[in-house]
Amino acid sequence: MKILICVFSGTGHTFLAARAIEKGFKEAGASVDLHAIKRPYKDLPDSSKYDYVGLGYPIHAFNAPKIFVDYCKLLPKTENNTKVFFFKTSGEPFHPNSASSILAYKSLKKKGYDIIQDTHMLMPYNIMFRYKDALAKQMYLYTMAMSKLIVKKILCGNFEHPKYNFFTRIFATIFRIEWICSFAVGPFYHVKKDKCSKCGLCVKKCPSSNIKLTEKGIKFGAHCSTCMKCVFECPCDAVRPGILNPWRVNGRYDFNGYLKDDSIPNVYITDETKGYFKHFKKYYNLVDKELKSYNIEVF
Repeated sequence: MKILICVFSGTGHTFLAARAIEKGFKEAGASVDLHAIKRPYKDLPDSSKYDYVGLGYPIHAFNAPKIFVDYCKLLPKTENNTKVFFFKTSGEPFHPNSASSILAYKSLKKKGYDIIQDTHMLMPYNIMFRYKDALAKQMYLYTMAMSKLIVKKILCGNFEHPKYNFFTRIFATIFRIEWICSFAVGPFYHVKKDKCSKCGLCVKKCPSSNIKLTEKGIKFGAHCSTCMKCVFECPCDAVRPGILNPWRVNGRYDFNGYLKDDSIPNVYITDETKGYFKHFKKYYNLVDKELKSYNIEVF
């Protein structure tokens, strides 16, 4: 069995899921190639030569990022009934996220691909506000378990061809304005000169190749994907994302540290949870039932 996993991941949260999926398939004896999606699109793997293709991305405003959709459009046609599974991450479990893959789905269907899964996993926000360590830990643990679920379903031949209802498709269409906003907002990103060390980390790691180091300092272009990687990972907290600055979140979530720290509970969302996060209960209850049906443990 030959597996190709292609993933766009700004702050690395979706990439963690991709690594877990890769590990699961390799443990099952499959041959797996992992490919990072970034601009410019170079050395694209021939997805038509694989048995299964996994395509991962973070949900941005109820949609797949444009860089991801454009990548899917570049994939070659297949005459081998190559099967595709989507996996996506977001900071909330809201139903409108369910149709985020619709444009990629349409593009791949026209090329002969058979879409067999579309799995939504939760990981912490990289914008708006920082999640508490306990919730970040729970999200990570469940994402690792759901990565095993993706692999197990495929190995068992339990395919769930996704269907996107009218409401969620309309919702995704309306919020696709975020693509335009990314191009408009990108050039207004800047760095605080009194904080920037000119280490070039943001230039090197930008998946959209949108940042340059010039004689005048760091310059941002108009091809931003709003992935917030430059803001999130800046070691000096120097990057300011234009009008999004009030929502910036700086610094990685230390998932490995959370796992080692017994003082941080494994579960943050419970039946007693109130306020904004009470909406997460239904999602985790459904996931618990599905994981249990496949004998997959979270903790």
